[in-house]
Amino acid sequence: MIKRLFLIPLCALLILSSVACRHRGDFDGGEALDADGVAKKQAELAAENAAAEEAARVTPDTPCYWIAGSEVYHLDRNCAYIKDRETVESGTVRTAESAGAVRACSHCKKP
Repeated sequence: MIKRLFLIPLCALLILSSVACRHRGDFDGGEALDADGVAKKQAELAAENAAAEEAARVTPDTPCYWIAGSEVYHLDRNCAYIKDRETVESGTVRTAESAGAVRACSHCKKP
């Protein structure tokens, strides 16, 4: 009985995600591509990945947040480790490092 109750929402989710992907115009796994189509898709994905990596690069001027006395700075103010804290410092990575927060949080750091 429990397995059946689990399968119903799972099937609904799969159907909805399939419809959503087609609506957005994403790549359809059933679509046949020739060599030029594959090369074009690979180039598009490589460009997207390069843009994402550039946006994720942390520099000394990247805004961040930290708790006084901590060795960790956070790139997301809503990180689970600091979101409910009242005394959160903010500034740049350079400022955080001078305050002793020398490494990025592994939970909220950008990929």
